[in-house]
Amino acid sequence: MRLAKLNRSMSHRNAMFRNMVSSLIEHEQIKTTLPKAKAISRLAERVITWTKAGTENIFYQRKAESYLMNWTRLRGHLFQTLAKRYEDRVGGYTRIHRLGHRADDHAPLAIIEMVDNARDLKRDQVIRTAARELATLELSHRGSKVPRQIWRNVVCESEEEAKKVIEEVKTLIAPLTNKNLEKVLSERYVNAYQYCQPIQIPTKEEAQDEILRTKQLKREVFLAKSSSPSLSSDSLPIQSSSKPTSTSLTRSTKTKPSLTRSLGLPKPIGAYTDFLYSLRLHFHRNLTTLDPSKLGRQSRNKALNLKGNRALIEDKDPRDPSLASL
Repeated sequence: MRLAKLNRSMSHRNAMFRNMVSSLIEHEQIKTTLPKAKAISRLAERVITWTKAGTENIFYQRKAESYLMNWTRLRGHLFQTLAKRYEDRVGGYTRIHRLGHRADDHAPLAIIEMVDNARDLKRDQVIRTAARELATLELSHRGSKVPRQIWRNVVCESEEEAKKVIEEVKTLIAPLTNKNLEKVLSERYVNAYQYCQPIQIPTKEEAQDEILRTKQLKREVFLAKSSSPSLSSDSLPIQSSSKPTSTSLTRSTKTKPSLTRSLGLPKPIGAYTDFLYSLRLHFHRNLTTLDPSKLGRQSRNKALNLKGNRALIEDKDPRDPSLASL
């Protein structure tokens, strides 16, 4: 396989590629320069192919083991998650997003990620775009047709019901957004959804509470020691074992709370309910940030086209009171 030399010696280049491929498989999304991303994309796909073949043939498993640097930590993730997620794919396990240029040397940057991962940028972009279009439609029209499962806390009890709501959303968004939505909700992704779950980590508020609690405990211990030098360690205040310490925050398995769950919205049970869950969250965020009185002419025209109304308002001022009822 012929790869870019990147102005490095062969040993340095191979070690760098092995390290970057191992990091990509472990984190499923890394940021690097564009030439490096193009090079490790081919190597990462070859390792995934070895992993899929290694479930039946020990030879390919040994090849993947000899290439990756942290094999003992990646073994379970490769065979239990990635091999099953890409079972129906014959290739194309990675995706590259261009990220502009670096500030100092103007080097082209890129984000390379595994397809259908928990932080898939393409899926997140489609959700944000669709949510903004629905929020613009809701603010531009009084009699909006946005489904009540999105602007109200209506529970979708099954995947079939959530799928019907998404089909209704497709009729309200732009054609290009609709095309991208069908890509990110393909049958292949729906079948692999159970292997695309994110790692539960504590929120920023939980981390701050734990840090404050730890500082308070240290202060109490310090005051107790300073007031009673002969005080034994058994009589000092001890933190309850039911509360995780600050060092164990990154390993917490507690379900991460969010704004929608605190408002009583349903918890995702599948691929469609998860998509609808995120769409509802960004829809309500856009409702609070967008000002209907400041929607420009382009936004109003876009909302009218989404509704199928082809009225020409180019000759009118967007601040015209006659446009308030549109």
